[in-house]
Amino acid sequence: MKERSDSARSPSQSNRNTQSLRNDQELADLFSLAIDGAMDQDTFAKLQDRLQSDPEARKHYIRHRLLEAGMARELSVDAIGGMVDQIGFAPGAKAVEQDDLMQSACSRAVSAAADSAEIASSQAVADSLVGVATGQGNPCQEGPRGTQWISWIGQHAAVIVPWVLLVGGCLAVMFGLQAHSSFDDFKVVLPSQVGVASVEHSVSQVTAMLVDEAGAKFAGDRSTDDVVFNPGDYELLEGTVHLRFASGADLVLQAPAKLRIDDKLHTRLAFGAVRAIVPPSAIGFTVATTDVNFEDVGTEFGLSVSKKTGESTMQVFDGQVNVRESKSNDLMKSVHEGGWVRYADGKSKQGDEPDASQFPSPGEIGFLRWKSIQQQHVDDPSLIGWFPFTKQADQQTLVNAVASSPVTSGRISGPRWVSGRWDGKDALLFDRDTDFVEFEIPGKYQELTIAVWMQVDRLDREMISICNSNEGDDGDLHFQMNRYGLPRGGIMAAPRESFEWVGNPVPVGKWVHVVSVTSLTQRRSDIYINGKRVMKSELAEGDYPIEPGVCRLGNWLSFGQYLGRPARVLNGRMDEVAIWSRALKDDEISKLVDEGRPSLVWSSENPALEHPLPSPKPY
Repeated sequence: MKERSDSARSPSQSNRNTQSLRNDQELADLFSLAIDGAMDQDTFAKLQDRLQSDPEARKHYIRHRLLEAGMARELSVDAIGGMVDQIGFAPGAKAVEQDDLMQSACSRAVSAAADSAEIASSQAVADSLVGVATGQGNPCQEGPRGTQWISWIGQHAAVIVPWVLLVGGCLAVMFGLQAHSSFDDFKVVLPSQVGVASVEHSVSQVTAMLVDEAGAKFAGDRSTDDVVFNPGDYELLEGTVHLRFASGADLVLQAPAKLRIDDKLHTRLAFGAVRAIVPPSAIGFTVATTDVNFEDVGTEFGLSVSKKTGESTMQVFDGQVNVRESKSNDLMKSVHEGGWVRYADGKSKQGDEPDASQFPSPGEIGFLRWKSIQQQHVDDPSLIGWFPFTKQADQQTLVNAVASSPVTSGRISGPRWVSGRWDGKDALLFDRDTDFVEFEIPGKYQELTIAVWMQVDRLDREMISICNSNEGDDGDLHFQMNRYGLPRGGIMAAPRESFEWVGNPVPVGKWVHVVSVTSLTQRRSDIYINGKRVMKSELAEGDYPIEPGVCRLGNWLSFGQYLGRPARVLNGRMDEVAIWSRALKDDEISKLVDEGRPSLVWSSENPALEHPLPSPKPY
């Protein structure tokens, strides 16, 4: 067997591999199809080949599924439930009942991993699962029912066995094992049909998980792509990270800093600055220093430790923190909201009140990441409009940050400034029929891309405007969605040869990235939600320009035959709009979503309609 080791790879090589996978749109699409259970025979074969031949793709797939599950206040086997679920059905098979195969397989896999500290790969876990799947070992129930299951499993072993091997590898990753080693010699097979099976709840040994980061760089071979944090030492050289512990406590760490994680309730700060947000489930969460321990009593506090002197400063933002002597754990002082303390060599010390800005909140991390990368986009010569939605002294102006562009800044008429995707990020709230922002896109174009981050509060209109030209003349832009949340867009007088919805709609109450791409040269007009194409249409041949002119965000000016019709106002928020004079590629759109995501646990998946899609109708 070909042996591999994470330690044999340099951080730069690991980061390059990770970035390459993130930019691999085909692989991302295959992952999504596998999760959705929408793979046909060809895509099924493609993903199988990629996972078989590419170790990095296998690892990335596992991480993708872990992130897809997200991290709630406590991690459990549910974190890999999406992968385990797919063992449940095979074509033509009967349903798996709750207390049969899956619970037995999962509990035995967890037990195998927990009982053996000497496991060096996922093979032991996989063997435990395979033993159940192939009937080699005691079935979960005796008698006819157990026999029936063995017969069923035998008929579908071609689907089940490789899948349980993959699940074993995922469990191994969660238990800190070397999952990639045991994948090198066997074939990963993914079923093309997906069913649901129940999984027994069991607490995972994962201690903490990376929720978000901005410019983070760790010492050694640690990568931000490694989202699981187990007990051990971690040194953050650059940037900011947000960790969520299995106890439910959130810890935001700002570089330079060194931290040791002991368990889900105890950690030690050697130096640096952290903010801790502790819910009732994690009361007693303690951040220790050399001489003093800071024990949280369900609160929020900031703590900084000097690398040079070891002096610690703690400020309570909410609730109460108990200060304890490190060796005896005796209570030295209780500090309440608004209070602060400073200690040096285990003794209280006077001084100036600490600067709270050194303790970033979880919501600020995405904002820091977003700001750090925006200049890259502004330098793109095809970017003709970028509205970052930053409140100015003149609060009626929405500034276009591309200074040399012919696209004008916007005039705000009605919408109010509110909070956006992150703490500190501004947005505009549209909630009245008369609300709009008006600006102009002068000139004629062969291609045009418009990208918007928005959050919809209600879908209560026949048509809901995102960005529309004021009129309905030839060449005017119409980018909107219907009352189902299904987006549509196009150019007036540009006939289509085909038009269909191929994805899920815009949901209510969630930040989403919506993009309209129109290309006369490619004869297409498509719309993407969170990086996935959801509306596609083929334009007919012809000589017609894209000529948006004066446009409105979040509304549309009625004219002519539309006078007296209901307003097409958006009820919700926008906090970023960008316009390019070219058609962005799929991987570029995916990158925009990745860069602007509200957090690492934000899911790009949206729920499907609960009823059949309506038939698209031309304008």
